[in-house]
Amino acid sequence: MPEKRVRTTQTRLRIKQAFTELVSEKGFSAITISDISRRAGINRGTFYLHFVDKNDLLEQLEEETIKDLANILLTPLPAPANTDSDDIFPFEVLRNALRYVVNDFAFISAIAGKGGDPQFSEKFKRLIDGLMEQGLCRAHIAITGNAIYPASYAREIALSHVMAIIELWIRRGCSEDPEQIARMICDTRHVRFDDLLDR
Repeated sequence: MPEKRVRTTQTRLRIKQAFTELVSEKGFSAITISDISRRAGINRGTFYLHFVDKNDLLEQLEEETIKDLANILLTPLPAPANTDSDDIFPFEVLRNALRYVVNDFAFISAIAGKGGDPQFSEKFKRLIDGLMEQGLCRAHIAITGNAIYPASYAREIALSHVMAIIELWIRRGCSEDPEQIARMICDTRHVRFDDLLDR
């Protein structure tokens, strides 16, 4: 890799690290370009060589993260050999996505937290929706709903179930292994609320 490209990559990593720390400490709305530059050990001019402003920085970093997660979550899988399979959320795919979250935990937890970007969770949710749609297509089934649960609500219930587990896991510092959380998501699809009560 040419030396200039190495320096550029290193500078962007320092900016990302500084930005991540500041979002965690102060919240996105409170930080300035001067804050980021000072924390990264660069001057403002260097910052502007890479980003237009802090919103552009946020957008680019989020886009990289969402693109990486999309490559994991939305890579087409072959149809199951067992035609009775309804593996809507494949364990391996979820596990790999959650491993990615662990590897970039500092940034993702900062941006998904209350001081970050409220839209990030929605972007993540759209990826989970895409994963679910692929699973439904592979299994040749559809969410049609019924008289009690119309299709749009049934779909939201399924998506919210997955996102609630992932978001709680992130808030808890990813303290459980990705394998454990992926298994929990897969297994609890078939658990009723009453099954969780100690009667």
